Amino acid sequence: MDWQIQLFSKQFDRKSFDCGVESLNLYLQTQASQEVKRKICAVYIAAKASSMEICGYYSLSATSAKLKQLPDSVRGKLPRYPEVPAFLIGRLAVSVQFQGEGVGKFLLLDALVRSLHLSSEVGASLMLVDAKDESAVRFYEKYGFQVLGANRLFLPMTTIAKMGE
Repeated sequence: MDWQIQLFSKQFDRKSFDCGVESLNLYLQTQASQEVKRKICAVYIAAKASSMEICGYYSLSATSAKLKQLPDSVRGKLPRYPEVPAFLIGRLAVSVQFQGEGVGKFLLLDALVRSLHLSSEVGASLMLVDAKDESAVRFYEKYGFQVLGANRLFLPMTTIAKMGE
């Protein structure tokens, strides 16, 4: 594993990134810079340490979930506020060149650990993710995410904390 995670910067060659999904390619190539600049989200890049070639990326932002949409097993452990603070992985993509090598898992685990640490400083009870399709839903379910509705999945921070034990 010769990858490292870095915050988005213009030093990366975004134009050559291709994950096989045009909307995810275009996001990195044309939108990510502006969203980072405007503090809409943070974008984290997995790059080969030796060449700084982009292997994949994910975006992370603050959001919330409606308490009433959560299952009773989760809702019962939370205060009765209408909204529950959360982090959102809005996009996660792996270059076709590196698919099947564990980059997606590496990115996801980085996002989970990063969010767990941040949740002790800013408060967040959940990790949410917007999966692009059924294949992505299955990927997240392998790591304990539960479907919340319409390709949105969640994982409680308490579950993420237990993963490291």
